[in-house]
Amino acid sequence: MKLGILRESVMINDPRVAITPAIAKKIINKYPTTELKIQPSSLRAFSEEEYFAEGITVSENLSDCDYIFGIKEIDPSLLIATKPYLFFAHVAKQQSAQKNYFKKLVEKKISLIDYEYLTNSKGKRLCSFGYWAGVIGAYNTFRAIGIRYNLYTLPLSNTLSHLDELMQLLRNIPLPKLTFLISGDGLSARGVKDILIQLGIKEILPDQLTVKHKDAVFCQLTSGEYITHKKGQAFTKEDYYKHPANYSSSFLSLAEKADVYFACHYWSKQFPKYLQHADYLSEKFSLKIIADISCDVKGPIASTLRESTPEKHLYDYNPISKKEE
Repeated sequence: MKLGILRESVMINDPRVAITPAIAKKIINKYPTTELKIQPSSLRAFSEEEYFAEGITVSENLSDCDYIFGIKEIDPSLLIATKPYLFFAHVAKQQSAQKNYFKKLVEKKISLIDYEYLTNSKGKRLCSFGYWAGVIGAYNTFRAIGIRYNLYTLPLSNTLSHLDELMQLLRNIPLPKLTFLISGDGLSARGVKDILIQLGIKEILPDQLTVKHKDAVFCQLTSGEYITHKKGQAFTKEDYYKHPANYSSSFLSLAEKADVYFACHYWSKQFPKYLQHADYLSEKFSLKIIADISCDVKGPIASTLRESTPEKHLYDYNPISKKEE
């Protein structure tokens, strides 16, 4: 079997790679008859020499490979017809923005193996980078705080080489007395929470949001704390997922008590929206920074107008024009 490793093609200056040199070595050691080929890239976090040292062929042409691995969606013009591809396709929630892309895969008779569907016998996902999205989302948010409040300057996250370097930078910043809010209890929320805890930020309960605190604090909300049954029945996640039309959001009342919000929840288009355009115009609206790590464009968070990029991860939202500025 021959495996191909792609150069990421959708995002500019993307240093990520689906299979690292260390993992490539493990594959070859376990399956000696397997051959790996990788496309060249001067931007990748690992050099071509590191792959070559593990016996990996560096080649632009992957047309002879049996399976081709990437991370994000591949530029449609680069897709090789009839080949099986593995990447995050962002189709699990029937994202409407991906319809045309999915049609191109069908037209080229491509077999898509989406990492999001790979699970163990208990249904737990085997491949995800949600935790690291939370870590980088938290770092980017503290970078935004430095800019927003003119307190300090942090370098872009994609210029850092290691988690230790990231944490050292965060530990050296002056920490403003802000109230942080997290929605969700999955992997990305855990990544955010770990960063906040390592910075010594105290966790509070939802009923403590009304109290003025002397230091920075954070509050993590599960869906049952901001989603309510329209007829006053008790919230259960199972019923909510089955009958989302029976529920409404009470998130705004909690968001009005915080300064910074990390959106780390799972959301589907059948679910209620959490922050609508009109909510931002309320005199009680206190959020200054929203880190939408879940990133459902034009979904539950009205100000999430588009995806950001590592180089330009910040943009301002005008609640009057409902546009980016």
